[in-house]
Amino acid sequence: MLKPLFDKLRFRYGSLRGSLRSARYKIESAFGRYGHARRVRWEDVQRLVFVCQGNIMRSAYGEAVARRAGLGAASFGVKVSELETPLLGRRIANERGTPLEDHRAKAIDAVSLGRSDLVLLVDPRHAELLRGSFASSGCQWSYVGFFASSKNAFLPDPYGKPDPYVHRCFALIEEAVETIRGRLTVSR
Repeated sequence: MLKPLFDKLRFRYGSLRGSLRSARYKIESAFGRYGHARRVRWEDVQRLVFVCQGNIMRSAYGEAVARRAGLGAASFGVKVSELETPLLGRRIANERGTPLEDHRAKAIDAVSLGRSDLVLLVDPRHAELLRGSFASSGCQWSYVGFFASSKNAFLPDPYGKPDPYVHRCFALIEEAVETIRGRLTVSR
């Protein structure tokens, strides 16, 4: 009886936990918690810097999609433990036309942030970890999901999740990059 519901949640959010966290951050956003991250000075942005947990799926894909769109891009992870994108992520990225075979995970110390960077996060918890780096570099920051149809600060991790969710996650990242590219074009 509940299996169809749980399957729907897994395919949309990766897991039940992902759906609950998504709902939490969506509610917090509705009450204005992330308003500051929605204000971007587009005329100052020269490079997009994608951040996720391990820099092997979400941020790696964001960087690759942005580069494919002709944008300056970089990425890093807040807790890097593996170096390569898992086979599932590489396969689905290839299916979507954005290969990740050459990607190697990087930690924050491998990427120098500056005033012309827009750091794009996938999890509000990462903002707390990186707040000092944001302040010292003068970069701007926001959430990938704010520029996709999900309009959510949280984009659940696709690592080890079902194929339909990995496709959905990557599609949301593609939407976000396309939206950002449009805003950058208008501001220039």
